[in-house]
Amino acid sequence: MTFPLSRTTTCLSFLFGSAVLVTGSLAFQSVLGEQPAIGQAAASQAGQASQAGIELLGVAEIAGDARDHSGLSDFLEQGAPHDLFGGISAIEQLEGNRYLLLPDRGPGDGANSYHCRFHVAEIGLSDGVRPSMTFDLLKTVMLTDESGQPLVGHSREFMKGDANSSRRYDPEGIRILDPQTIIISEEYGPRVDAFGFDGRRRRALEVPPSFSVLHPSVDPDQEAALNPFGRQPNGGLEGLAITPVGRRVAAFG
Repeated sequence: MTFPLSRTTTCLSFLFGSAVLVTGSLAFQSVLGEQPAIGQAAASQAGQASQAGIELLGVAEIAGDARDHSGLSDFLEQGAPHDLFGGISAIEQLEGNRYLLLPDRGPGDGANSYHCRFHVAEIGLSDGVRPSMTFDLLKTVMLTDESGQPLVGHSREFMKGDANSSRRYDPEGIRILDPQTIIISEEYGPRVDAFGFDGRRRRALEVPPSFSVLHPSVDPDQEAALNPFGRQPNGGLEGLAITPVGRRVAAFG
């Protein structure tokens, strides 16, 4: 998923009813601590929902040229504003009507030095005729590595022989682990990382070496040819799930 460069809209929908099963390929599980995951409340409620079916409660549209709250005023290599709100790869309930929204690596499929980020927004049902929703963007938080360096979407920002020092990042999944920690999965590494709510990476969860790319490249076709094993270009870790007790995280490709 990439940000639109045209004036298309991003749509958010609320569904309620029986639990929805999302299929995919289970990539791996990583053991965490025993702390409960805040985000499990929504999953638990969905599992207890009525078997009567799924009902559309509301839809909100966000303009394709909407800006975020990053405060960035420059333009990316291909001309898109650096503060373009764009699309959404993942959403996670924070509390009440507040949600975390995760964009991916930005426009151009890895051709721009887009500074990766997540948003905090308030989303609710509006009064009147359904389906209708309210959307209020509260803040934008920039993602950085442990030293405070920006994590960016450009495919060239890798370190040969040192994947842990790579700054290229393609975030796809987000879950809340505890009141201080967010877990994000990304496709380039692939990686699963723990961040603080300030956007700084705290630590990396261990991903099995068989998923790694030994010979990274700016060109996805060349990268595919150089790596007969490991993840394929744009085929890393997409989704995340945390077990109800908050001890294991499952990443999906």
